Amino acid sequence: MLALLTSVRADISFLVIGLAIPASALGVFYFAFQLANQPAMLLASSLQNVLAPMLARDRGTKSAERDGMGRVFSGAMLFVPVTTMAAASFFPAGERLIWGGKWASATTGLYFLCVGATYATVAALLLGPLLGLQRFRAATAFEALKLVGTIGGALLGAALLPTVARGAVAATPMTVISAAVGFGITVTSLAQLFWIARRFDLPRTETIRNLLYGPALAGLTAVAAQSIGTSIVQSAGIGGGRLAAAIELTSIAVTYLLLITLAIRFTAEGTLRETVLALPPRARQVAERLFQLA
Repeated sequence: MLALLTSVRADISFLVIGLAIPASALGVFYFAFQLANQPAMLLASSLQNVLAPMLARDRGTKSAERDGMGRVFSGAMLFVPVTTMAAASFFPAGERLIWGGKWASATTGLYFLCVGATYATVAALLLGPLLGLQRFRAATAFEALKLVGTIGGALLGAALLPTVARGAVAATPMTVISAAVGFGITVTSLAQLFWIARRFDLPRTETIRNLLYGPALAGLTAVAAQSIGTSIVQSAGIGGGRLAAAIELTSIAVTYLLLITLAIRFTAEGTLRETVLALPPRARQVAERLFQLA
């Protein structure tokens, strides 16, 4: 059942979305949706196979299961937003550099989808621990709820589209459907994460802090980096075109990586150290040098 839900979720979701939104917006939405979910595809596929055996060692000991799930939860909520929000920050300059404005209409909607992808990616990562702890019913429910979130968001967006046509909402159909789908994914993913916290007796206050702090930190850093990169290009008086886009993208990327590294190092050191200790020896050494934890 789990494999079946995983394989058909994307196809069914886009079928429903294709019926809900205009054909002119479907291609742009598909592009933005795939881009926002790249971190989930890359991280989930690689880390689930690592996290499953790691948590399997704690199976049967309630305190060990709680501590292990708590470390994965807090680490994922700190580091996953770093990748998902970077996609939104880098996209405007990167799109002009690579596609020359062809997909510029996806920019606003991408921000909403990246917020949803942040929590969805964390929930996807936690499938590994659930499988390692042999919580197969919960893992199946996770996949089913993802389908509900995406389809529910698409139906909500379809219900809102007439307001766009009447001019009551100053937004494009692409933005409206992206905001609705992002909202649906966020709600269902948060439901999954709160269930995890309750099932494994994770402290409520710490859980809420983890759910808010990482995304807020990465989101504010992404906005700041994009503003700084744009200001550098404008201050230098560089004209438009791909050269300006390349310089802006480089400035944004360097600024973002510098700011997010400093922010994590000095505002979330406890979670950072716990996450680094769980890494394989070689990766741990690299992380310790990067964040100066030695």
